[in-house]
Amino acid sequence: MTSPAHAPAAAGPRTSWRRRWVLFNLLMALFALIWVTVHNIFWGTPPPPDQEPGLFPERFSAAERLADQFSYFTVWSATLVALAMALILVRPGTRSRVIRVLHLTSLVMITITGLVYWTMLAATSTDLLSVGNLSLHLFTPVVTLLTWLVAGPAGWLELRLLPGILVVPALWLVFTFVRGAILGVYPYGFINLVRVELGEVVRFVAQVLGVAVVLGAAYCLIDRVLPGRARARAGRIIRAVTERTPVGRRTTE
Repeated sequence: MTSPAHAPAAAGPRTSWRRRWVLFNLLMALFALIWVTVHNIFWGTPPPPDQEPGLFPERFSAAERLADQFSYFTVWSATLVALAMALILVRPGTRSRVIRVLHLTSLVMITITGLVYWTMLAATSTDLLSVGNLSLHLFTPVVTLLTWLVAGPAGWLELRLLPGILVVPALWLVFTFVRGAILGVYPYGFINLVRVELGEVVRFVAQVLGVAVVLGAAYCLIDRVLPGRARARAGRIIRAVTERTPVGRRTTE
């Protein structure tokens, strides 16, 4: 049975401030994707000569850089965020299971993107503070989580959706290893079968999928217990900043 505080928000971000927040999230993800795409086409640089085998194609033309870009989990994650935000804007009152699974999957994947990058990859990054890198690995993950926590949609996430969040990561894994088997190229060193044993890669992938399920369950539980009034209060604070509305004033949600 749905609690009274949870029920109104479950329909999606219908109020203007919520829609603006979701729109900002969509634009952030699109900006990051467009920036790195344009950069890869026009200004991409060849891999360093001491780069470990298996991480880049032997040739690295603009077309090959663009194709290589879409082998990255980060790009899949940001694309899914953009898709989920667009669907939430277009269908704010939906209870579609597919859209809710996509939203939960985007939250989980973009969180893993940020966690893996800043704990495992940032130390060796050659473009740590570049606009595209920060947009993909810092701003988009942070904005996506804040959007969900503050603007919702609230009451969308349920534990029974968890099996569905593994579909897109599974597709990425199939694409990655089929591509790797054909081209001998992998997007990340920790799944680079040119250098890393298959058993080690399988263990790493299993661990990441386990983390994905744990994150998904945690987000479902948070969505369940986070009081609707806390989101409403956060909304009034946001409006006070963006619309100069007094924080204490009650408005229709």
